[in-house]
Amino acid sequence: SLSYRNTDSVVRTSSGFDTNAFNVSATYGLPLSEYANARIGLGVEKLSLRTSGSSSVEVLDFVTANNDEYLNYELRTGVTYDSRDRTILPQSGLLERFSFDVTLPGSDLQYFTAQLRHEQYINLGKYFSLGMTGRLGYGAGYGGNDLPPYENYFAGGFETVRGFSDNSLSPLDSFGSTYGGALQTVFQTELILPTPLESNNKTTRFVAFFDIGNVFAKPSDFDVSQLRSSYGLAAYWFTPFLGVIKLSYAQPLKSFAGDRTDRFQLSFGTGF
Repeated sequence: SLSYRNTDSVVRTSSGFDTNAFNVSATYGLPLSEYANARIGLGVEKLSLRTSGSSSVEVLDFVTANNDEYLNYELRTGVTYDSRDRTILPQSGLLERFSFDVTLPGSDLQYFTAQLRHEQYINLGKYFSLGMTGRLGYGAGYGGNDLPPYENYFAGGFETVRGFSDNSLSPLDSFGSTYGGALQTVFQTELILPTPLESNNKTTRFVAFFDIGNVFAKPSDFDVSQLRSSYGLAAYWFTPFLGVIKLSYAQPLKSFAGDRTDRFQLSFGTGF
């Protein structure tokens, strides 16, 4: 694969930095069983991190210690078990996915990221199903390096904790803006409701949901009392051109002063 990515700070985070990255990689997939497979790959990435007058102290300190141009050699690994009845809008089955990516010695930056995703669907009789999705992400530097700010985790939004603005749940930087953190913990529960539009829920879905999660600067900062939560209703519609259109209305159940809430949220795309 060959990719180029230009990320503006307004989109990625409000800590005031831009990134430009060029990546070349090769990945080999190996089937392990009917439902399981593994992957391993190597990649080379050339990345620049650009600061400005609005950059936070944390970003400026990282650039001072590591410069702003990086050439990294990456090892990417992962294992997946997927027994879901279908990839989009499943109603039964299990997805377990673990990935571990690390930059190799000799890279300008030395760090790793690990992510675990658990997704399970259980039929509850003829009309209802229960969907549960958990995400755990962790990243850290090694060899005296820190995790780069562009690899930080965020939460808030449709895929993590609905009812909170996208990427708004995270530790704050020196300006009081979201900076991201090394540990992400998210759990979503959905009760899949019967719909009058069709009988099999293959292209439309209505759910009642409960979300909980947050992001912490490091694992030792994890505090159950700091987890944000919400509940509400959501509708999914699988379209041929825009992928899955997702609309939700959420009521924050546990929030704190300064949290940015967004009760109505809309998302679309092929990722699920």
